[in-house]
Amino acid sequence: MSLPELVDQADDAAANVRALTQAAENQVKPHDAPWLWQALDLAQPSRCRVILAALQQIVDETMLPNLLPLADQIQETKDRVRFQPQLTRLFLRLPSRVTLPLARVWIHDDSPLRQRIAQSLLASHADESDLPLLRKLLAKGLQNQDEDAYLICDCLKACTRFPNIGVIDEVARAYTELRYDYGRKLAVKALSVLSPETFREQYAEDCLFDSNEEVRELAASPEISPAV
Repeated sequence: MSLPELVDQADDAAANVRALTQAAENQVKPHDAPWLWQALDLAQPSRCRVILAALQQIVDETMLPNLLPLADQIQETKDRVRFQPQLTRLFLRLPSRVTLPLARVWIHDDSPLRQRIAQSLLASHADESDLPLLRKLLAKGLQNQDEDAYLICDCLKACTRFPNIGVIDEVARAYTELRYDYGRKLAVKALSVLSPETFREQYAEDCLFDSNEEVRELAASPEISPAV
């Protein structure tokens, strides 16, 4: 079955969209890009899932002029939450030199979709020049944990990109203040990367008794575990 046939079959209500998506991912070639962009129709969600999955395999920076308006179009659809993960993965596959400047702007945008994409880009690509921004975002998030949980987690992921720069106060606050298990795990991971020595001396022993298995394993690792 050709790629256009796979995409067209997704319009069938009885279609196995997951199987079609996997087939499209395996079959797509770079020269298919123009046709895929032309065939993309947000009014047909199943068709879009197949097309976006295929584009993830071949996306490059030349497609940024297609991705930018697509983000705006998705923001306006009722299926924004459905399309958001695939759109985010498309941006994540672009070079950081292209997307990181965009993330630094979009993180302040009024569009929730742009903000979420920016958070994911910062989590994957932030450099040390972004530390003041990350600290500010973490402080904001900690004031409203329920609404800003994703923001907090992405900032903590970003902080794991900076080994041995020393403990960041907002990360230490996250460790003590976060009420949910996943966020606390990310805070522990960030602390252990930012300053292994401080983590060993101030946090590791308590983490040995944490309810999260991954936290306990990290605290007990040979590189971290305190002498007790």
